[in-house]
Amino acid sequence: ICERYTFKLKLPSNIKYNIANGQQCLLLNFKLQFEYLNDGDCIEHKVEENNNEECFQPALLNAKDNTDFFGLFQSFRYFHDYKSKICEEFILKDELEEAAIIKIKQLKQQLNVDKLVSVHLRRGDFTNGMIPELMNYYGENNKLDFKSPFGKYFSQVKEQLDSAYGKHYAFLFFTGGSPNNDNATDIQWVRENFKDFNPLISSNLNCLHDFCLMKHCDDNIITHGTTFSWWASYLNPNQAKKVFAPENFYFNRNLNRADFYPPEFIQIAK
Repeated sequence: ICERYTFKLKLPSNIKYNIANGQQCLLLNFKLQFEYLNDGDCIEHKVEENNNEECFQPALLNAKDNTDFFGLFQSFRYFHDYKSKICEEFILKDELEEAAIIKIKQLKQQLNVDKLVSVHLRRGDFTNGMIPELMNYYGENNKLDFKSPFGKYFSQVKEQLDSAYGKHYAFLFFTGGSPNNDNATDIQWVRENFKDFNPLISSNLNCLHDFCLMKHCDDNIITHGTTFSWWASYLNPNQAKKVFAPENFYFNRNLNRADFYPPEFIQIAK
């Protein structure tokens, strides 16, 4: 909206202290162009997303200046026309991008593969009992089951990758979702449950490094219920990338999210 109407983007001055679900806001780690709100700014309007409606609500694009936005706005149609600008500003600082590009190249040479495919696994709050209905998302008794929601999804993606690349690709696994950012247990779970795949696992224990590595893989596999890998995949600069995503992103809810994925994402049916 700021680009469309040449408004200024302003964020709360305390944004770096904002905590959501135990996790800190990371916007300040990107080269995002914005100003901070100050006491002289007057908020005249407020726009709040109605989550009971469809994912994309076009009327929101007609917002006026001095408007406060509140919501998730989880549709590519809100910003897809300005993707080049978004990709330009959502670049991480501190040379993380350059380091990730070099690391991906080294891993491909080390493994002697043409393609490196990121696999994002949201464990943490999916498996620690915080969301009881998701406890068996990967399988019962904390064991990977290829008949589970994730197992069936992953198997379908792997079939497509095998058909496209044969044996000339490898998976790079990422995991997390712990509210206290202690992902060591989840990394060990991946190592044990994907041992038949000779798993290559990102053990950075740093979400920004993981985000950047994921962004620079050749292809991406998004998991259910997390926008972390959605954004890494969307910002992936590889023009020939394949991005696989579960059609039923919120597989345990009956929500209309028809505009959640951009058209180039390959949706895997339930």
